[in-house]
Amino acid sequence: MPVEAPPPTIGHRVIDPGAEYGLPNLLAVSPANGERLGQRLGKFVELAHKLS
Repeated sequence: MPVEAPPPTIGHRVIDPGAEYGLPNLLAVSPANGERLGQRLGKFVELAHKLS
């Protein structure tokens, strides 16, 4: 059984946007991919706030 990497955190908050939807933690795939995905997700969230 493979050992799962701990999810990345900001302070004590776990970054796992998919958790509430029962999706795998996409940001735990790899640090580099997770960082890029996190930045894209952040830009998308910013854009969504501007448009609302």
